[in-house]
Amino acid sequence: MDIGKSLILLTHDYPPYVFGGTAIYSQQLAEGLADRGWAVYVVAGRVGFREGVAVHRKGSITVLRVYFPSSLVEIIDSFNSLLRRSEYETEKI
Repeated sequence: MDIGKSLILLTHDYPPYVFGGTAIYSQQLAEGLADRGWAVYVVAGRVGFREGVAVHRKGSITVLRVYFPSSLVEIIDSFNSLLRRSEYETEKI
């Protein structure tokens, strides 16, 4: 996988579960960068679940939903696991 033009966006709020100012701005930023050829990885908060990581992909935007606060090590391990995969679909890892 070529990750030469990629970005990780870390935010607590991201649609569709939250629609405040930070969530909308984060989504617009991710979509704008994706439209310009960037692979965008959004690490966002997850409401109501304390275990696992949900992964969603839309075009060149990949959203990892984790329960915050989660350990930084857990987030990095999940992200590294994701990068080793060739196909991205909604799943629980």
